[in-house]
Amino acid sequence: NYCNVDLVYPLDESKNRAKRMTAITQAQLVICQSDKVFAKNCSFISRVNSCPFVGAKRAVFVDCHFECTDDALCGHGIYLGCDLDFYSSKPFWSTHGTGAAFMDCDFNIISQKEQFLTKVGSPVALIDCRFTHPSDDLILEWTKYPKPSLRCYQYNLTLNGKPVLFHAGKPEHTVQLEGKEALNAYRFEYEGKTHYNVYALARRHDDWDPLNQKGLVKAAEKALNENFDNQATMLRLRSSANSIESGREKAKIAVEAFRFYDIPVQEEVIWNIEPKYRHLGRLVKNQEGVFVEGINQGEKAELFLLQASTKSGLQAAVQIEIKPKTLPAPTFSTTPYISVDSKGNFKVNYQLHNPGRADQSAITWYRCSDAQGNNAIPVAVSRFDQPEYSYTAGKDDIGYYLMAEVSPKNIRSEYGASQKAISKAAVTANQISKPYAISTDFRTFPCQYQGEIKEGFWTVDTYKPADTHEYNWATQTSKTWYYGSSQDGAVGYGLLQDGKGARLLYTPVAGNYQDMSIALWVDPCKTAGHGFGSATGPYKDIFNTYDTKTLSCFCLRIIRTT
Repeated sequence: NYCNVDLVYPLDESKNRAKRMTAITQAQLVICQSDKVFAKNCSFISRVNSCPFVGAKRAVFVDCHFECTDDALCGHGIYLGCDLDFYSSKPFWSTHGTGAAFMDCDFNIISQKEQFLTKVGSPVALIDCRFTHPSDDLILEWTKYPKPSLRCYQYNLTLNGKPVLFHAGKPEHTVQLEGKEALNAYRFEYEGKTHYNVYALARRHDDWDPLNQKGLVKAAEKALNENFDNQATMLRLRSSANSIESGREKAKIAVEAFRFYDIPVQEEVIWNIEPKYRHLGRLVKNQEGVFVEGINQGEKAELFLLQASTKSGLQAAVQIEIKPKTLPAPTFSTTPYISVDSKGNFKVNYQLHNPGRADQSAITWYRCSDAQGNNAIPVAVSRFDQPEYSYTAGKDDIGYYLMAEVSPKNIRSEYGASQKAISKAAVTANQISKPYAISTDFRTFPCQYQGEIKEGFWTVDTYKPADTHEYNWATQTSKTWYYGSSQDGAVGYGLLQDGKGARLLYTPVAGNYQDMSIALWVDPCKTAGHGFGSATGPYKDIFNTYDTKTLSCFCLRIIRTT
């Protein structure tokens, strides 16, 4: 791809091509739906999203060179004797199925303190591979945020010539294959030589043999009495439920073993529950299968990890949330009522028949047009089982009554019937300490669709701008924004876009406003900070001094152009 790199042919300069532009564009060298792709002595350059033969059912790369930033490699590939230059931290978005395998490869890590392989944790095997970097302190990990179930495989890895363990900070994610039969799927010793078992990895059902190794593999099997061509490379556990309640539910566990490229094989499994999890769940085996049964006698839900292994050295794990038995919802011993101090801090007060158990009641605050609670519009909600007892009034609340709706719940119960409380009087101006400042982390922000332009309220809706007409997408009113855990490269919790065209507008109460300023804390989900998944027209507009009726303002546009 010569969009953004010069193509230079040292042996025949007449074939040289100058790059088309200075902008760094996505390469996407070969996107395909083919099978049995074989590349030898090829150089894949252009770095950004190079994607060589992404989509192939099988792809084998031998003695090839790769330049990589993010999302650059074939996630289903077998790489033998290749050298790879990593210019950013995650060359795979994710691998697929049984993953990607690297054998006898060299990795040159450029200007990174941390090197990961995947954005989304997924299987990778590294066999006889060498990493080089200016520092011996380079952190090598499979992915930045691994799930407890992630298991990847390594054998004989070095960093700057010294042995190194991937994911040393969380070694449970790395299965070392020294002395394990599973290593035979990747390499074996025969007649004094090391052989890399591309045939066993690539053969699938039709015996594809790109390096003509079948005869050698069969001879070695016979001479050494070993299994070289039908060796599983992946063990996987799946649970029928992500969460179960003790005493009421069981989770059925499916166990699967695969040869490379997703070919099922039979493997005998050894189960393991570490002592720190044994008070939460136990394994039950019967004619119907294998189950995890919850026995959590505590007060809160906890995470339980079931592990499995094979004699050949494969490992797998599955995580299940196990809750204690759910109790009836508590009732109110003191019904809700609202109090307020001189600074405009409103508080809903109540008590539950709930001795010794943590309160997890859901509280929603509303603005109402009168003391009867009419025309109620939500302005704050509880999340993550943390009751929102207080609400600080702002200028937008002046003239409205505040109502709190409490749905009672404790740490062991479901929600009970809600009760409401309304302030004795409407909010007044003298209760507002900072009338011209709005500060929110959106933790309590009501995210449901609200398409009305209304003074003092947020408009939560979707919109497709006219300048995006050439791109085929449509808005959905059911998908605007949500508050939750961050994705990909972002960290923590915050307000996230739930669909294309999500829009969030604030309309102040009538008045003359000027000298506005905005401080916005954002963390792009894309690790390199480019903000959007691809250069297909998306942008983010940040409005300042925005008039929601005339649609005019100052605007900062953030756009990905390449």
